[in-house]
Amino acid sequence: MLYADFGEEHETLAARENEFRGKHVIVVGKEIHEIESGEQGVQLLKRLRKEHPDKIPLITYVMTEEIYIL
Repeated sequence: MLYADFGEEHETLAARENEFRGKHVIVVGKEIHEIESGEQGVQLLKRLRKEHPDKIPLITYVMTEEIYIL
């Protein structure tokens, strides 16, 4: 079973969450990268995997404050 610890990524994103509200991002360690389009996101992910082979990138959408889940 594969287990990934995204603790560092969650802390990094929580500290800068307001900057990225309403955007898709890739977080690797203490780095946050905005995904501007699908193709750019694919290329960015490939590059980050090469630069950080020992880490699993966290890909997420940072919700806006206006979104409510009922």
